[in-house]
Amino acid sequence: KKYNQKCQKRSLKNRRRKKFYLKIKTTKDYKKKVEKQKIVKIKKEIPKNNITFEKDFNFSFIENTENLLEKVNEAKNYFNRFKNISFNLKEITKVTPDAVALYIALITDKKFTKSNYFQGNLPEDKELKLIFVKCGFFNYVNSEIPKDLQTEQIFNIESQRKCDPEIAKTICENIYPNQKKEQFYKSLYEILFELMNNTVEHASKNEKKNKYHWCFQSYYDEEKKIYKCSFIDVGVGIFKSLPVKNYKERQMLLFHESNEKFFRKVLDGSIKNKGKSFTRTEKKTSRGKGIPLVYDNITGEEQFLKFIIITNDVFAVVKDGSKKENFKTLKNPFEGTFYYWEIKNESKN
Repeated sequence: KKYNQKCQKRSLKNRRRKKFYLKIKTTKDYKKKVEKQKIVKIKKEIPKNNITFEKDFNFSFIENTENLLEKVNEAKNYFNRFKNISFNLKEITKVTPDAVALYIALITDKKFTKSNYFQGNLPEDKELKLIFVKCGFFNYVNSEIPKDLQTEQIFNIESQRKCDPEIAKTICENIYPNQKKEQFYKSLYEILFELMNNTVEHASKNEKKNKYHWCFQSYYDEEKKIYKCSFIDVGVGIFKSLPVKNYKERQMLLFHESNEKFFRKVLDGSIKNKGKSFTRTEKKTSRGKGIPLVYDNITGEEQFLKFIIITNDVFAVVKDGSKKENFKTLKNPFEGTFYYWEIKNESKN
């Protein structure tokens, strides 16, 4: 009995303390103190895990692939451990639009950032800053465009999770206005539609569709009079996608053939999946002809000057003027698929 009485007294005291504590909590002074404590805690919870791009770093994905992928994988490792990041781009000496397109595609992908906090800066050189401005980079970050760098954004960026023919049409009209009847207009439309379709249908490791988004960007180089186009599929990459995995398992090619050799055969259409091209879908409503169609359109049109594909551990220069095709294996793999091509257009107003 004595023990039970003691327990009852203790519970009464604890209840009274809680009531008294709740009354104090409602006072203005206490609320102010809590707000100050929260601000201090938030500041402490943002560690600056710096990813620094060294002096004379070439911020280009097609020219400096291995080094840029090292930085991408470093950022990915931080995000996977739910750590916040600070990107330092102050000292870089060269920027190309393809790298900015990749940067935008990755920081807008929640599967890459894991919804972690990140911050960064831009190059000190005004001309390099201007490239970021024209790319529409400030549309995707919580910063305002500097007043001395306000200019017309001449890039066209779309980020979607669907295969929309209307978007493909608007991109074609932007690059080739009033030239719908020309063959190269149709070729560009077919390329864009196939790449969008591949992202929606096959970018995942399983049968889930519309899981990953794609990002397109086009830039007109006034000096060379060419369009530089980048299409980024932020899925798992061609060789980790379900159709390729299933094919390799059936043909027992998982360990017998490198991705580089395998990709050459995929492009020229010599390897087929159940009698069809590799990335072809079976549904009539969204039937695609796969990467071989993209390859045929690029190599068959003189308007396309260059075409590069980067996916997983493969870097493929499919077309580069009169030069031969060049395929190589990457040390730092890219989880996704990156397409880059250049189009001649001297009639741009």
